[in-house]
Amino acid sequence: NVRGMWPDDRYRENVWLGTSVSDQETAGDWTERLIHLGDLTPILFLSVEPLLGPVKVPHLDQLDWVIVGGESHRSEKTARHCDDEWIRDVVEQCRSADVPVFVKQLGTRQELKHKNGGNMAEWPADLRVREFPALRVAS
Repeated sequence: NVRGMWPDDRYRENVWLGTSVSDQETAGDWTERLIHLGDLTPILFLSVEPLLGPVKVPHLDQLDWVIVGGESHRSEKTARHCDDEWIRDVVEQCRSADVPVFVKQLGTRQELKHKNGGNMAEWPADLRVREFPALRVAS
């Protein structure tokens, strides 16, 4: 349905296209669908959140940006767990592929003052990563 709803050519440069995935199963399927729409937009991005398990990000060479983070929820009891190692692994994958990565939040955790894990000052230093994509220049 995306192609049928996409704005005409004069607006395409203003619209970025992405999809959200939470685990390896959704990463494979939804990333595959996303990359087939790369001709529509200057930026293709993947939002790997809420991250619910380790994910090997597919098609990184065809993505312009990756956002990653845990689930934020009002209650620590109902928020699903996100391990720092899972986030760290996505960051390393992106760095190896030279793809900008933005760590949004660690997820809701009882041990943090900022309960949804959004205060970077409470994070391990290596996860304080907030990079942005460069726009592709039309030829």
